Amino acid sequence: MMKIKHRYINKIIKEIANRYHYSPAIVARLSFWYSFPRAVSMIKALRTPPKEAVIRVNMLRSNPRYVFEELKAAGLTPQYSKLFREVLTIPIEGPNELGKIDKKIVIKDQAAEEIMMGAPRLYDPGVLEIGEGIKPGDEVAIVTRFGRQIAVGISHIASGEKPSGLVAEITNSLYFKPNLKALKVFIRGFAYEADMASTQALVLWNPQPNTKILLISPRLPDLIWTLAKVKGRGEIVVVSKSASEEEKLKRGLNSVKMEDLIDRIRWIARELKKISVTPNYFDYIYIHPRSTKTGIRPRLTAFLKERDFIRCARDAWFLVSKFSEGLRPNGKLLYITESLDPLEGEFILEKMIGVLKLKPTKLPIRFGTRGISGFKGAEYALRVFPDLHDDIGLFACVMTKIE
Repeated sequence: MMKIKHRYINKIIKEIANRYHYSPAIVARLSFWYSFPRAVSMIKALRTPPKEAVIRVNMLRSNPRYVFEELKAAGLTPQYSKLFREVLTIPIEGPNELGKIDKKIVIKDQAAEEIMMGAPRLYDPGVLEIGEGIKPGDEVAIVTRFGRQIAVGISHIASGEKPSGLVAEITNSLYFKPNLKALKVFIRGFAYEADMASTQALVLWNPQPNTKILLISPRLPDLIWTLAKVKGRGEIVVVSKSASEEEKLKRGLNSVKMEDLIDRIRWIARELKKISVTPNYFDYIYIHPRSTKTGIRPRLTAFLKERDFIRCARDAWFLVSKFSEGLRPNGKLLYITESLDPLEGEFILEKMIGVLKLKPTKLPIRFGTRGISGFKGAEYALRVFPDLHDDIGLFACVMTKIE
């Protein structure tokens, strides 16, 4: 009987994996923790964008009212967030109707996610295959490697040609998000793209000016928010796992016109295992580990294996156990990860409580919900689900060190 049941469960997992192009490991883990219907619901949501794009105002350089008016002047329809003062939203159009076209250009997964969202041009690095019978000027369907049409375009290439440079101009896409980076308020560094989930996590962390702050592999929007929140004042240390990651963060700060703060930050880029931290030194610590990113959207395909989850959980625990030593008594540590799997979320929280003797902080949640029940301290954690909250999937918790 158990064999039959096991075979039946495996069959369902395989069917879901094949239908949505997510690996059996992802389907199995989501189904185990949340049930089969919820796993399907979350995967469907992950394969599409949220209904709204989230814009954070750079509060060091501007204010929500000015950015709102500038977005309106650009022809957009912004809305003020009812939850967070620094957040505005604009609608993402779609899904749009795409006419059936026989001539096809097949593209890679990452390119497909960008084209699906309204990227105006397809270039050769994103191309897998040029279909038969195509001439320059022909209308073509842009499809994923699994045959799903995600856009319509005008070909700049003929069948049999080696793709080079511009391959197609996109005339219609499944969804459309305006190119925000081309807007004046973005060029001038007054606003940047973000998400509601991490905004809620950062608000719970709530770092203050003139304090000592350590950020481990921060996401660029979170680094910008932190610098604006503390008005650039304090002893701020940013640790990156590589020089390229550090350079990317610096370029990002330059893009929002915060270059004057770059020299005020102490930058450290090297293998994280080789970095030591002064015990009981920092008032605030932010830890963003490498993760499976199962909460990122839109994500049309994901082929993670079981070992990827285990490896990411080990990496996360290493960072937390190492760098939490630097937290002073009553300081606040934010652990944040774009993963839907409790192995990278609630399990790490449990170990922080049991092994490191850190205490979770119960704070009011305006967006999202509490962690998955059954884990110690889950009632203090933040969980955001793509199917329930129409945002990225995310886990976060704020911990304090007991004196």
